[in-house]
Amino acid sequence: MLLCFSSSLLLLFSSQGNKSALKLNTDAAVRQGALAVGLGATIRDDNGRVVAIAKPIVGIFTATAGELLALREGLLLAKNYNLNVLIAEVDAFSVASVLNSMDPLLGDASFIVNDVKALWMCAE
Repeated sequence: MLLCFSSSLLLLFSSQGNKSALKLNTDAAVRQGALAVGLGATIRDDNGRVVAIAKPIVGIFTATAGELLALREGLLLAKNYNLNVLIAEVDAFSVASVLNSMDPLLGDASFIVNDVKALWMCAE
């Protein structure tokens, strides 16, 4: 897995070869004081076909945790439908920083980071 941050997008590149190029875009909406976070994920193939998910998750989360949850849900969507995602984009610098860090993560987002990394490794 290669993680890089460019122009406010985190790009996760798989090392898979000539498979159909599927791209995952995710985002989260976190409202101050709300008891839920909205998650969105879109998976597109190279022909423009779209599979999308948008759902609330009950709980109070930071913006970073919300973005990580959206990425996890998008990767789970791909796994559940046996879709080979080669590129994932996230528009949160904090997510790129957390996923690129070699330091152990403590706190509420650590289990989500572990899930995201495990799901991405399974996709490769």
